[in-house]
Amino acid sequence: GESFAALAETLEHLDHADFPYGLRATVTAQGLADLAEGVAFLLERFAPQKIQLEPVFARGRGEQSEPVDADAFLQAFVAAEAAANAAGVPLSFSAARPDELTTVFCDAQRRALIVTPQGDLSSCVEVHNTDHPLAAQALIGRYNHAEERFVVVDERRRAVIGAAETLPKPCRACFCRWHCAGDCLTRRDAPGTAARCKITRALTARELLRRIVEQGDGRIWRSNEASGA
Repeated sequence: GESFAALAETLEHLDHADFPYGLRATVTAQGLADLAEGVAFLLERFAPQKIQLEPVFARGRGEQSEPVDADAFLQAFVAAEAAANAAGVPLSFSAARPDELTTVFCDAQRRALIVTPQGDLSSCVEVHNTDHPLAAQALIGRYNHAEERFVVVDERRRAVIGAAETLPKPCRACFCRWHCAGDCLTRRDAPGTAARCKITRALTARELLRRIVEQGDGRIWRSNEASGA
């Protein structure tokens, strides 16, 4: 697109300065067929330490986008991962993270200070104005110009953390619950949640099985019987 030249110039400056960085790409349904080729191109031209891929979600600018099929995304992700592995660069998906044990998907509610252009304090980087559907829930304070300080409504902050820690019913029996933690609050009730959950479970299971094979003796235990991997 038109913005690529500016992006490429920035990345080249970062590479020239040996500055560590990662890339995050939003994947549309139209981009799935070329995903592996695109990842290979980025790694041939630039030197990111990691790449994160996410399917476009039906929020904000993505509301009019064609939904991304979970199986098609998984197939494209695996192909892109092969290209990334060949370059020695890890490829990730945000909710598939078996190393992470947590009760919240994102720790922004506890550790970040996110200020909107209007001076509101938000508990989520995706809720950046009062027109967002979750603004009433996510906005937890405001900058007080008269006193020149930020004022946090602690009751709202605690409510957001409580909502983030309260798993949706389908998540409570899911093996990803301590890793994904119900995913981002902004995505839980949006169209496409089922597909995203399928991607999360598939990629988490794939990573767990890979580690079992690599760290063990090549055998995977099922119930009381072991089968060759």
